[in-house]
Amino acid sequence: SCVYGCGGIGLGFGASDDPNELRGCQKFKQQELYAITPIYRPRKVIIFFFIIGMIFIPIGVIILVTNRKLFRSQEYRYDNDPACNQDGCTFTIQVNKTISAPVYFYYGLDNFYQNARNYVKSRSDSQNRGINVSQSELSQCAPYEKEIPCGLIAHSFFNDTFSFNSCNTSLCNIQTLLNLSTQGIAWESDLRDLFRPGPMPPWTQEDNMRVQDPRFVNWMRVSAFKRFTKLYGIINRDLTPGYYRIVVESIYPVAAFNGQKFFLFQQVGWFGARNAFLGYAYVIVGGLCILLATLFLVRHIWNPRRPAFDDPNLIRERLAKLMEDS
Repeated sequence: SCVYGCGGIGLGFGASDDPNELRGCQKFKQQELYAITPIYRPRKVIIFFFIIGMIFIPIGVIILVTNRKLFRSQEYRYDNDPACNQDGCTFTIQVNKTISAPVYFYYGLDNFYQNARNYVKSRSDSQNRGINVSQSELSQCAPYEKEIPCGLIAHSFFNDTFSFNSCNTSLCNIQTLLNLSTQGIAWESDLRDLFRPGPMPPWTQEDNMRVQDPRFVNWMRVSAFKRFTKLYGIINRDLTPGYYRIVVESIYPVAAFNGQKFFLFQQVGWFGARNAFLGYAYVIVGGLCILLATLFLVRHIWNPRRPAFDDPNLIRERLAKLMEDS
C-alpha cells in the first residue's frame, strides 16, 4: 500500500490519508536519499598511495631513531631472591652513560590478573570520590566492604617500597639518596575528580592520605594484561655514569598465585616508552603503500583503463544511449 500511497502523493492520484502509510513514505525509508558514488581514477589512487607512503616512512624512521636514543634498563626480578624480604635487599647497578632526566622508575607484576571481572567490580567509585556511602551500598566490595577505601583492588594495593641511591664506588661506601618523586605519576583528572578525601569520621587522616596517594591511584587503574608495570616514581635529575644501589623492601606476597615481581627504570619519549613496534608499523605500512602505488602505476602504463571507465560524462552518455536503444 505504501507504493500506491507514495505514488499518489507525488502524482495526485491514489493518495492515501492513512497517517501510517504517510509515515512510511519517507525518502529515508524508501531508500531515495541523494547519494554520491565517487569514481576513483587510477591516477588519483596512485598519487594518494605515494603520498601516504612518503608521509608514513619518515614518521616511522623518526620514531625508530628517537627510540634508539631512549634508555631502558633490564628487568630486575627480586621475588625469587631469598635475601629479599621486608628487611630489604639491594641491587647494585652500573650506568655506563649519562641518562638525562626525567628517569621513570617502574615496578612490575607477572601472573596477576587485574582484569578478572569480580576483581574489577570490587570497588566503590562514589566512596573514592569522598562521598559518605552507606554499608548497604557497598555490597560489591564484599568481603572488604568495611574497609576504607573498600574492595579487592584497594585491599590488594602493592606495598613494596624502593629507594634509589647513588654510590661513590662499586662497594657503595658512601650513598646519596635520590628522590623518587610522585609528582606527575598519576593523571591530574584522577586526583582532581575521582579520588577525593572523605568525611571524618568515618574516614581517618590515614584513609584520606591513602586515597590521594598517586601510587594508590595508579594501582586502582587496573591493567588489561596479567603482566604489567606501574609507575612508582620519577627521578628529576640526570644519572651520570657510575654505580647506583636500589634498596627493595619486599612485602607484597606473590607465591600464592605463582607471581613474579620486578622493577626497571627508563626514559620516556614524546611517543611513550621505548618500543620499536610503532616505528616499524609506520615504516611497513608506508612501504606497502609505495609498493602498491608502484604496481598500480606499472599496471596503468601497461594496460591503461579505457576512457569510458574513467570519464563520468562518457559513462552518462553511454548509459543514455543504452536506454534509448532499449
